[in-house]
Amino acid sequence: MIYMACALLFDGLVRMSEGLGFDFFLAFTLTSATEIPSMTLLVILLDRWGRRKLTVGPIAFAGTFTFIAAFMSKGLPQVILAIVARFAVNMAYGAVVQWSAELVPTGARASGSSLVHVSGYVATMLSPFIVYSERFWQPLPLLLLGAAGLLVSGFGLLLPETKGRTMPQTIYEAERLVTAHTLCGKAEDAEIDGNEDDLNNEKQKALIT
Repeated sequence: MIYMACALLFDGLVRMSEGLGFDFFLAFTLTSATEIPSMTLLVILLDRWGRRKLTVGPIAFAGTFTFIAAFMSKGLPQVILAIVARFAVNMAYGAVVQWSAELVPTGARASGSSLVHVSGYVATMLSPFIVYSERFWQPLPLLLLGAAGLLVSGFGLLLPETKGRTMPQTIYEAERLVTAHTLCGKAEDAEIDGNEDDLNNEKQKALIT
């Protein structure tokens, strides 16, 4: 869901460049120019702040600014907010790719990562319809994009931080990684339930896979 929202916001803001009441080519250039500085900042901060903060924070930030832009007048005010939102969603997009791969256990990491990317393409298919909704009500596209960003930022709080942690090798370890973290991201002491034979069997299956 988080990756889908990032893809939707990213593509939706690109398609909205023409409807911001500003020169299309200039608006597109300015929003696209945010990619290099945003990704450079992400590289610097990713191993310091962690994947969770750099996904949830920027996607909520992008959603907020996109939502506010819906109530601003067309032209420079909307373009400025769109540029800031695009900068933030670029960071969230890059961080969630790393985060999702680290949450999926080794035995399912390739197929899981593929499923994540396919879901992003599905979300991208919806963005033209969202942009087209402007014909029914002018602020509607920006409201929908902003609401999507704010909604999934709450989902991100339910997932654990993976910075500095060993990636799960089995489904059992992935489940423990998720259940051993609170809403605030603080690790709890979780008792290992289940016997060692089950755990060893899971690891053997992962190695075979």
